[in-house]
This record gives sequence, C-alpha cells and structure tokens, in this order.
Amino acid sequence: MTASVVAEGENYRIELDGAIAHCRVWSRPDLDFEAGARLAAQKVLICSSLASGDARGLLFDLREAPKVIGPKTQNSLIQILAAWEHAGRPIAVIVSPASLQRLQLSRLAREAAPQHAEIFVDFDLAREWLGARLRGAPTAPPTRRSRPAAPSSPALERRTPRPAGPIKPRG
Repeated sequence: MTASVVAEGENYRIELDGAIAHCRVWSRPDLDFEAGARLAAQKVLICSSLASGDARGLLFDLREAPKVIGPKTQNSLIQILAAWEHAGRPIAVIVSPASLQRLQLSRLAREAAPQHAEIFVDFDLAREWLGARLRGAPTAPPTRRSRPAAPSSPALERRTPRPAGPIKPRG
C-alpha cells in the first residue's frame, strides 16, 4: 500500500500509510518561534483528527525538528499526545539523540500520554513497537524494552524511576 499525503506545511509532512499516520517535522532556521508555534498548532488540528479517524497509530518523527522547543510548541505537542492517549491509540515518538530534546519529549509523553506513548531514537524500533501494539501483540514492559543495553542503545528508558539521592562532588 502506498502512503497518501494528508497534509504538508513549511516544516512538516503528514502521511497515512494504511492504519499508520506518519508525521515528520524538520527544523527551519529561517522560522522564528512564533512561526514554529503557528505550524505546531496546524499539526494539532490534523493529528487530532487522525487520532479520532482513520489512523490507528502515529509515528511522530521529530529527529530533524528543533532540538529545543518553546512553551507554545510544547503545548501543541501535549495536545497531540493527549488526543492519541484519549483515543487509546499508540504513539511512537522518534527523537534525535540530543539530550535536551529527548528530555523534553520524555517529560511531555509522560504527562500527556502515559499509557500509549513511547520515546525512541531508532525509527525501525519505533515502527516495530507500533506494529506490535496495533496487532495486539504483547510488548515488553518499558523497563525491559527501553533499558539501554549499551551507551549507544537506540531505545530510551522513559518510565523507570531513577533512585533519588544526593549528588556527590567529584574529586
């Protein structure tokens, strides 16, 4: 089956490939924060309608998106994630290995879609996870599937709490 373009904007493209929506966002250094927020609001409308419509899952590819997002764009991302969470449909969010982007999106996913969103740095693992969720196949618990096996592990730990404790100075 060939993917059909649902919408295209100055910094995004949304396609529907069977039951999977694929939203890809890329950075445009020539756009200011206000323009980025406006485009993010467009994506809210489109992705929210897909969540309650034809799409059963979302691949949300942010690997090429800005590595730091402002408050208006964060709010738009929360709305997208919450729409899919409310619809009970899975969202695989793919981020770059950039620490700040990964931290921001992990926090947003935890807040807005704790049951249906996972964060990945590897596109193929995200697609595999999404496919398994759509087939109703059991997926490994986040603590096993997402725990890095090595420093370059493509999946991210998202829901496993870290032990609290004081930070000890080096030296």
